[in-house]
Amino acid sequence: DRESEVVRKRVKTVEQITIGILIIAVLFGILTAFILARLVTKPINLLKTSAQEIEAGNYETTVKIISKDEIGELGEIFNLMAKQLNTNFKALDGYREHLEDKVKLRTIDLENEIVDRKKIEIELIKEKKLFSTVLHWIESIVVVLDYNGYIILFNKAAEVRSGYKFEEVQSQPFWELLILPEDKESVETTIKNVRADGLATEHQNYWITKNSDKRLINWHNSLLSEPDGEAKFILSTGQDITEMKKAEQALQSAHDKLELRVNERTDELNQSLMALKKSQDELIRSERLIALGNMVSGVTHEINTPVGVAYTESTFLSE
Repeated sequence: DRESEVVRKRVKTVEQITIGILIIAVLFGILTAFILARLVTKPINLLKTSAQEIEAGNYETTVKIISKDEIGELGEIFNLMAKQLNTNFKALDGYREHLEDKVKLRTIDLENEIVDRKKIEIELIKEKKLFSTVLHWIESIVVVLDYNGYIILFNKAAEVRSGYKFEEVQSQPFWELLILPEDKESVETTIKNVRADGLATEHQNYWITKNSDKRLINWHNSLLSEPDGEAKFILSTGQDITEMKKAEQALQSAHDKLELRVNERTDELNQSLMALKKSQDELIRSERLIALGNMVSGVTHEINTPVGVAYTESTFLSE
């Protein structure tokens, strides 16, 4: 029993020693792992901190190299990258400043251009208002069409002649509202020719007024161009020649009647002249016959006298 007790004590002592050694080994391993972790994570934390500095805009940040291992090589690569980034961002800053200067100069130029353009626009608006006013009150008919033949301007004279207000014809096809059905095709063709050739044209056609009256208009058509030279509008100016045409027709009718009367009178005069000439011819012939009779009578008298004397003498001698 005593020996067994001694053995148990020795075994227990060995167990305690073994447990102590295991505890020491575990503690040593933990300490070693902690030290190794510190050795590994410290450079990584330095890289992380440097990366955060670069992210914050501090491009001159570098990593302190504390080893020659892979982490040290990674730190050197990081430093090269940071240096290159610093160089690139400095170049970008210089280029940005250069661009900012150019943008400032361009902004000043644009502001000046905007001011000049606004002045030009104001002048153009004034001119447009003046032009529109003049066109509105001018005595000639003025109609402005877009490139498809739709009405975009209709002045006062056009309103008076047609009986329509501008609001009634605005954006309407010119040939659908005011033109005789038989003239639509020719008017549409005329407008197309103006667009195609770009030349001023002249033609006449009848307008159908709001009261269904017909007015004969003499038109002059030409293209209106934008400042860039692109033709976008057709300007048609017209004169109402209805009354003038009626006067011409009345004058032509009077002329024709007068000419007919002149011809009839001429024929009558010719006939009278021929009758007079015939009478003259007969009178001349009568006068010639009378003169011939007188001459024959005289000749007979002259002959009869000596004959009578001779007869008397011969009779006397015979006795």
